[in-house]
Amino acid sequence: MKYSMKALIGALIIAIVAAYVVFTFASNSSNQDTSSDKVKVLVASKAIPTGLTLAEVRDQGFASETSVAVIDAPSDALSVITTANQNQVAIAPITQGSVLAVSNFADTLVNSGPLDIPSGMMAVTVDLTDPAHVGSFLRPGSEITIFATSTEKSATGNEQKVTRVLFGRVTVIAVAASTTKEEANAAVGSNGPLLVTVIVTPKQAQKLIHGIATTALYFGLLNGETV
Repeated sequence: MKYSMKALIGALIIAIVAAYVVFTFASNSSNQDTSSDKVKVLVASKAIPTGLTLAEVRDQGFASETSVAVIDAPSDALSVITTANQNQVAIAPITQGSVLAVSNFADTLVNSGPLDIPSGMMAVTVDLTDPAHVGSFLRPGSEITIFATSTEKSATGNEQKVTRVLFGRVTVIAVAASTTKEEANAAVGSNGPLLVTVIVTPKQAQKLIHGIATTALYFGLLNGETV
């Protein structure tokens, strides 16, 4: 009887240990499978300015499709642009390389948030590399000229670079996330990409966004007397 009781207890202990090992193995396998799973997402191939529609994002090459691990994708990652969402607009600038999310877009821009946008005007953000953004010298309130360089064919059929003035004078309303000169002084470095937001009319915004998509932009800093 004593022998049978010891055998029963031993068998019970072995069963508990075996069950624990099986459970641990199954959990680890599940975690490994999840971490290796891939999901298709849309990634910003260049900076997306506020107000750009998803249709423009798609048609003008602002985003590309890629696959990332499920655990690295936002819970509301955007994977496709359809007729149902193509008219939604970006509610804030989206930096190059970011995964697009449903929460980045809305049917309308309800308000301008911290930006003080004059009536009848629009804020458009441009992603520029140094020195195209005039180094570290741009500040909210700066006035700039925007140049656009594109490749065109000459009369003889040869390709050549042509630079034109896109806008003679526009006002900077924000530099990176800074909307005041004091904030910009602390936040802006002299090297690397920089998001610069300018104030333009709706017609100018269309022209500027087209320039972002098709040309290389360069900013020139104006003084009070420069035309």
